[in-house]
Amino acid sequence: MAAAPVAVGGIVTFYVSGLGVTTPVMQDGSLATAPLPTLNASVGVLLGGTNAKVLYAGPAPGEIAGLTQINIQVPSGLPGGLIPLLVTSGEAASQPGVTLAVK
Repeated sequence: MAAAPVAVGGIVTFYVSGLGVTTPVMQDGSLATAPLPTLNASVGVLLGGTNAKVLYAGPAPGEIAGLTQINIQVPSGLPGGLIPLLVTSGEAASQPGVTLAVK
């Protein structure tokens, strides 16, 4: 949100869908509970072309199967403003046009 930018080094949590199968496989309609399954594909996040440290990428605890929570740490060296955010999972990438407000 542009009105509440995150500082460099800050932690951001966001949610996505479509990152694929987990181990163990979650049943349709089930809720993610402990122990949480793991994603089969590796997840990466680019902020303005810079790799962000992915602290967690997996099923969103307490939420329905298919919703993935991603926690990242905003890397140093980014300028302030709206920074393009891209999620990768295996060889797939999210759509362009998503931004994160950084101060």
